[in-house]
Amino acid sequence: MVGGDATKNLEHETSKTDQISECEATKMDAKTEERKRRLEEYQQWRKRREKELEEEIAARDPEELTDYHAFHARSFEQRWKKMYDNWIFGSFHDKKATIRVDLTDGLWPDDFRGHFVARTASINEEVLLLDSGDDKLPVAGNEIQLSRRVVSVESDGTLRVSVEASQGDNCLKDEKVFRPQEMDTHSETFDIGECKMKVTVAWSLFGNHPRVLLRH
Repeated sequence: MVGGDATKNLEHETSKTDQISECEATKMDAKTEERKRRLEEYQQWRKRREKELEEEIAARDPEELTDYHAFHARSFEQRWKKMYDNWIFGSFHDKKATIRVDLTDGLWPDDFRGHFVARTASINEEVLLLDSGDDKLPVAGNEIQLSRRVVSVESDGTLRVSVEASQGDNCLKDEKVFRPQEMDTHSETFDIGECKMKVTVAWSLFGNHPRVLLRH
């Protein structure tokens, strides 16, 4: 009986060892497959990247490869010249928008700050037309005296005019969009509480006059 038990124990241990070996072999196979898969993905990525680099090199300016510093100096100069021309000088095709605001009915809310701004589609920045601050809204006759009246607008762009009256947390606002026209005027009515205003935009060609001179 002792010999039989020993044989059974040996067979049991051998069976367990075989199961462990099979399990480890399965794990090793899984790890090997994962390594192969990652290696294939890396090789595919490397081929794609090499092709992209070849295309980038082929598309680059020859001067960038022969004289790196001269190329970037020329590129820098071209970029800044373009920005200077776009911001400082109006394009011949730009339209000059001259803005006028008239009170037509009611009165501007007492002790409310007046904030008049314009925005164009091409430049996502506000152009301040008037900010009364703590002072009374400047009015001559029925016309509100804007501190700036002229804005440059691309011929295929838009001009957005916004009027806001505020006092603490109280705020009244109206906004209209104007599209460039050929040597014509366009008016819209703005409502700020009980106060009604007519905003008129007179369109004309800008020409090549420096924009910096048009800050009146």
